[in-house]
Amino acid sequence: MRTVLAILIGIHGLIHLFGFTKAFGIYDFKELTTNISKPAGLLWLAVAVLFIITLVLYIAKIDYWWLVAFIGLLLSQIIIVFYWSDAKFGTIANIIILLVSFSGYQNWSFENIYRNDVINSIERNTGAENELLTKRDIEHLPLPVQNYIEYVGALNKPKVNNFKVTFRAEMRSGDQDWFKLTTEQHNFFDEYERLFFLKAKFKGLPTQGYHRYQGDRSDMKIKLFSTIPVVNVRGDELFEAETVTVFNDMCYLAPATLIDKRISWE
Repeated sequence: MRTVLAILIGIHGLIHLFGFTKAFGIYDFKELTTNISKPAGLLWLAVAVLFIITLVLYIAKIDYWWLVAFIGLLLSQIIIVFYWSDAKFGTIANIIILLVSFSGYQNWSFENIYRNDVINSIERNTGAENELLTKRDIEHLPLPVQNYIEYVGALNKPKVNNFKVTFRAEMRSGDQDWFKLTTEQHNFFDEYERLFFLKAKFKGLPTQGYHRYQGDRSDMKIKLFSTIPVVNVRGDELFEAETVTVFNDMCYLAPATLIDKRISWE
């Protein structure tokens, strides 16, 4: 799919060079029967350059490639309207690129919600103390928890205020086929937060999900093409389940956080 779209963007951009070469007498393409002025030829050239830039950004997986594409599409369609008899079929290519560009915008917009949440939490944690975890810090804990913290080597290491973890995984539901995903998550402990973002291809379709545990609420949204919601849940039951997940993260990924006085042990 990405290869096909990249080829389409590249060819569509190169075709716009036809108008430039005709306007400046470099080469007269017989397919263009309408005269093209030099100012109009420069516009054809500008659109070609915009599509080539779009192609490079798209191949490089730069998140804002869709922005350059939108500008190119707008100018391209203006050209097509003025030279309709020769260029009308370019509208089909523009529509295809527009639909994929809109999906790219949705991807960026959805992920940007997660990015902004992370930035806000990092800023809140700026200036947090970076003390070492000592024996004295774990004296109030049950003996098995003390032993665990020592066993994993957390003593005499910096206390953990927050952490980031990324991983690749496979997931499935029931007896369905496995699908691959990549995830990134940030946990914060001044205020319990777990911000979890995933990217996957489910049955070959691009899928994104944002799982947020923040304050006294938790929600999970999963979207196909970052546009079509397939999961949108929140509420007390999810918050309770995610509280267990946060505690699991503390035990498994950051045992030094188990000294937190807000935890009660039985």
